[in-house]
Amino acid sequence: MKPKLLIFDVDGTLFSSLGVILKVFEKTFARLKTKFPGVSILKSQIGRGLPEIFAEFLPAEKISEAVKIYREIYFDAQKNGLPNESIEILPTVAETLPKFAEDFSIAAFTMKTKVATDELFADFKIAHFFEIVVGFESVENSKPHPEGIFKCCEFCDAEISQTVFVGDSLHDFAAARAANCEFFAVCTGAASRADFENSGAENIFESLAEIAEFLKV
Repeated sequence: MKPKLLIFDVDGTLFSSLGVILKVFEKTFARLKTKFPGVSILKSQIGRGLPEIFAEFLPAEKISEAVKIYREIYFDAQKNGLPNESIEILPTVAETLPKFAEDFSIAAFTMKTKVATDELFADFKIAHFFEIVVGFESVENSKPHPEGIFKCCEFCDAEISQTVFVGDSLHDFAAARAANCEFFAVCTGAASRADFENSGAENIFESLAEIAEFLKV
């Protein structure tokens, strides 16, 4: 049975933003005069909320400041790019979203702020495909908590059994598993095919085009 609702993560799933995100983290730690934890360690954290990520590396009294600095740098990077890094829509996304929208309800659940996500969607002219965008400020609990998945389902009048969450990180996979929701992994961002396989994910794709083919849209 085809799903009724497709929920997409944003960074790494719809956009090639990993390089920008890592550089923004590096700049944030530099501003805080704190040692950068390293690319591989930070990469494994991407997909969670910023407070939860910074809590892994900073004392509690520094977390709010770190989040504020990160968001300032990120908003500038999203608009203007960084040296040798910019946020671009991933190959096949622009061509597959219209196909998905013909057959399914479409939503987004991300740990980016909704404001940043709305601006990004508008810039790349894909906002009209999404019935709802659930961002960091839209939920009380960050990924891997499934609250955002439930919000998308409620808004789109879809049961969990009719829903697929599409994401690029193990935190996305954990959120889907916590919601008892079907998950489609895409190997375009934070986690590799091996990471997903080792974590027990079953439906693993190289691109949204492969998902479109699988769903016969």
